[in-house]
Amino acid sequence: MNVWSASAAGVGRCTSSLGLPQDFARPSRRSAPAGMWVIRKFASHLAGESASHFLQPLGVSTKLELQMYISSKLQELRSLEVGWDGGHADSISQGVTHQVYRILDHLTDSRSVYPFLTPTSEGGVLTEWRAGKERLEIEFTPGEAPYVYAVNVDGSLRIDGHLGEKGIAADARRALKDLSLRVWASNPAWKRLFV
Repeated sequence: MNVWSASAAGVGRCTSSLGLPQDFARPSRRSAPAGMWVIRKFASHLAGESASHFLQPLGVSTKLELQMYISSKLQELRSLEVGWDGGHADSISQGVTHQVYRILDHLTDSRSVYPFLTPTSEGGVLTEWRAGKERLEIEFTPGEAPYVYAVNVDGSLRIDGHLGEKGIAADARRALKDLSLRVWASNPAWKRLFV
């Protein structure tokens, strides 16, 4: 039997097990494809999780994984010093990283693919999602409203404006959802790009 268990410290009484579906004495009502490894969580409730999420196939993303990835990348960007580009680039302020985190938390869900996060020389952060010609970019510049630019699969312009303008946030959320669904469908192993 290939089952591994681990307890999550500080999360109350939570145990996770990793194994094949047949390794579990009481399988969930949800079935996993043959040969797919699963994680089974045992807890009364974890933050943001309903009691019905006891069996989850690997490869399924969670909002917590996305938040941890974004937080980790923002910490890396915050550690850049003035002149990180070999020139006169500004460091990334805590205010900008907080803004990025809050807005991405609002725009994303558990199905969202991870963004690429890169620093800008003005002390900002560029978040970017790409799939072929399709892309969504949100640029965070100190002292300005975040700028959103999106292009459809066919290369046509989808969004061009600042968050805060009427409908831009909803359009960005829809664009990210559409792009994410296409990425999940065409490349379920997309996370390997971010390891």
